[in-house]
Amino acid sequence: AGSIQRLESPYQRMGGGLQLGYQDEKTEVKLSIFSAADRTENQDPLSVDSLDRPERNVCLGLSFNQQISDKLIFQSEWALSALTRDQWQPALENATSLQRLFGLFNPKISTGYHQAYQFGIQFNPGPFDLLVQFERIDPGYRTLGSLYFQNDIENITSQVSLPIEEGKYQVQGRVGLQRNNLNQSSGQNGFKRFIGSLALSAQWTAGINSQINWSNFRTTNRIRAINVPFVEIDSIVIVQSNNNINLVNTFQLGKNGRQFVTSNFTFQDAQTIRNDNIQDDGHSQFLMALIAYNLSFTHGEDRRSNISASILAHQNQLPTGKVILFGPSIGYQIKWGKELPLQLGATAAFSQVNAEGQEASDLFRFQISGNYQMFKASQLGITATYLDNQSSGQPFRELTIGLRFGYTF
Repeated sequence: AGSIQRLESPYQRMGGGLQLGYQDEKTEVKLSIFSAADRTENQDPLSVDSLDRPERNVCLGLSFNQQISDKLIFQSEWALSALTRDQWQPALENATSLQRLFGLFNPKISTGYHQAYQFGIQFNPGPFDLLVQFERIDPGYRTLGSLYFQNDIENITSQVSLPIEEGKYQVQGRVGLQRNNLNQSSGQNGFKRFIGSLALSAQWTAGINSQINWSNFRTTNRIRAINVPFVEIDSIVIVQSNNNINLVNTFQLGKNGRQFVTSNFTFQDAQTIRNDNIQDDGHSQFLMALIAYNLSFTHGEDRRSNISASILAHQNQLPTGKVILFGPSIGYQIKWGKELPLQLGATAAFSQVNAEGQEASDLFRFQISGNYQMFKASQLGITATYLDNQSSGQPFRELTIGLRFGYTF
């Protein structure tokens, strides 16, 4: 899966960073530096694919926030990334002090320098909050410090937060304009598109709350592309999300606040990126629905219990076919003793995955856990997890037991 973005390479990449800052009641300043490089000691340039060149990167960052008055706040952030795309290329002759980042970096002829920055003004007159923001990411901006492939964009947005009826209802909207092809490298003016988001929340009654969120901002996400469903491996695919809708409802049953029912619905429409380009044939849609129940109760002064149950269903429509998951889960937790030092819990979950052209896969997961506060500053915990994966082609069973100790000082 890493070959889609060439995330898996023949090199070992090492990196590290440092951040220093100052903060008082009205001012916040942070300086940061990050450096990373691919190790090439055991590599022969002739034995490596021409696309897999060793890279080196230094990224400098500065953020500054200033409260100008009780109603006005200034926010800003800037980053400069110096990225060498091929360490085996010759050094850049007669490099200036700025190109060498004042001794922090040795540029090569394949080195590029790009910036990203944003700044905004937040205005809080009282009845509402207003934020006006400008953001720009240079074409070609990239850093080895994150899986952030979005560049060559400029956003101008305004955001309004409005509480209604003393906060019972909240409205937050963000609208703006986005454009790309900032350097007009293709001879065209690029495109401009409307971007926006809307968030609504309502406390209908003392026991019923609703939230709805919509956004068409383009953001990069990390998802797993796996052959065995729901096995936690570290394969990564980058997806460009265009539209997201999320609806959450919470219902309190009874007047004692011990029972809750929560429903969650999510829709996402996305496109795949390969080698930093959006693919027309990589369109996908994701639907998810979750219903959960939670009950808490006490047994005197020294015991509290919690029972939870949920049903999850989601469908992922990919270019290669449709994947559907459905499954319930149930859990129980108890806190015991004076000041509740002992916590015991157990959860069980079952999932069935159906993919087009393949046999259904079943996954059962059972976990027990315990945590005991031995003294005021130390805790001892144990976790045991049993996994039974009856997937088509690669069934397996797995038992994991972990013991942990923590001390706070």
